[in-house]
Amino acid sequence: MKQKFDVMGMSCSACSSHVDGCVRKLKGVSSVEVNLLSNSMNVEYDENTVNPDAIISAVQSAGYDACLPGEKNETTAIKDDSKPIKKRIILFKLEEKTAALNGSSNPNFEYIKMLFIFILLQIIDTR
Repeated sequence: MKQKFDVMGMSCSACSSHVDGCVRKLKGVSSVEVNLLSNSMNVEYDENTVNPDAIISAVQSAGYDACLPGEKNETTAIKDDSKPIKKRIILFKLEEKTAALNGSSNPNFEYIKMLFIFILLQIIDTR
């Protein structure tokens, strides 16, 4: 049987490779195709040996979330919505800090350096 799954939480090719490897290890799975751009995965498996719940559990044990198309749960919705909110907050803080610098004719370079460190840490935190 061939089944498509929605996969949430992947942000890079290492993530998709990790998901692929975890699902591929399941007994009864014959092929796995993870698509990072569409946040989806196609799995071909023997339904007498493995079922969709076991495949979803394997993805979750890898640190991601998965579901059959159209069956997103509340936890998934919260996870999907949190990153855009964090990014908007970071952009707001950046605009706020930049506006404070625009009022000064001689900006403090130490302040600018700390601002960029703050932004980088925030971006890393949202991944």
